[in-house]
Amino acid sequence: MQNDKTKPGIKSVEQELPFILLVDDDNITRDVTVRFLNGLYKIDCAVDGTEGIEKATTKKYDIILMDINLKSKPGGVEVTRRIRELETHNETPIIAVTEIGRASCRERV
Repeated sequence: MQNDKTKPGIKSVEQELPFILLVDDDNITRDVTVRFLNGLYKIDCAVDGTEGIEKATTKKYDIILMDINLKSKPGGVEVTRRIRELETHNETPIIAVTEIGRASCRERV
């Protein structure tokens, strides 16, 4: 029988989970993302761009998931630019998350 510590994709207690910042103003998207990634990553959530910048200023994240269509200002592209200016996150992968697949979003593009 194989030990959980040796199975691919299973993190042992000794291993530190990667830390993600999710910046998204949609409650459902945040909830689904957290549920999906739970146990694979430690996750902090920000409900708008301002909070996302504040969190990135105070913590080092391994990955940032950014809603590029934030309804509030600053928007996702601007928040990404500001986070990139931080010395601690100038090389952190920032992955764009969007609802562009929805018909109402496609009409705007």
